[in-house]
Amino acid sequence: MKKALPILIVVIIIAAGAWFYFKPSVPPSNTNQNTTSNRSLSLTLAEQNQSGQSGTANIFEVGDKTKIELTLRNSPAGPQPAHVHTGSCAELGGVKYPLTSPVNGTSDTTLDVSYDELLAQLPLAINVHKSVPEASVYVACADIKTNDGVSSAMPVIGGAANDMIVNNEPPTAPPDQASTPSPQAKVFNLTGKMFAFSQTEIRVNKGDTVTINFSSTEGFHDWTVDEFNARTKQVNTGEPASVTFTADKTGTFEYYCSVGQHRAMGMKGNLIVK
Repeated sequence: MKKALPILIVVIIIAAGAWFYFKPSVPPSNTNQNTTSNRSLSLTLAEQNQSGQSGTANIFEVGDKTKIELTLRNSPAGPQPAHVHTGSCAELGGVKYPLTSPVNGTSDTTLDVSYDELLAQLPLAINVHKSVPEASVYVACADIKTNDGVSSAMPVIGGAANDMIVNNEPPTAPPDQASTPSPQAKVFNLTGKMFAFSQTEIRVNKGDTVTINFSSTEGFHDWTVDEFNARTKQVNTGEPASVTFTADKTGTFEYYCSVGQHRAMGMKGNLIVK
């Protein structure tokens, strides 16, 4: 018995050492996981001047820079100039940041400005032009607003600075509002000559803010619609004028030139509000 006791002690020591050596390791919990949540906006590029083009502008925070992605529907094959302008779609100012021209309806641009710096410069608007030769014709525009279709940036555990999952789906409207379009800023560029407007029909939705940019290519004219008390000043050849109003009622309303007998001579058109 006395001889067996030392042997038993040795066996116990060996077994204990083996257990400590081979026991499963539990990874330490990482209480300092990197959680990043980049911000983004999804904006609607609204149709301008009955161009048939509309789409989305997605703005992403990427580190200390800002990325802008444009997607347009019904686009031509060639490039279309695009810019971030000061002001709004209703009252565009100068170009603040040039963007990569969309080709076949898409473009990506990374601006050397932070997300916060960009928003600090509001009001701003993203404007797309018809083509290089017709840069004065606007086809789609979006006001940059922090409360317009904000996309949700979901945190990514342990991700890098620009890792995120972005949900750009627009909010679902309640059933009784699903068929009612949201008011938008609509901008139309018209010219006038003896005795006709360049556009004889304008279509908008009730509640839209409508801006008419008018200029004369021949003679002395203005643009007038009585039902909305909207009238530009009278201008001569080469001079511009504009007026902005809210289309707060539905129907078909005649717009015309109020100079002399120009209306009776056919210088008129229809404003259709749905």
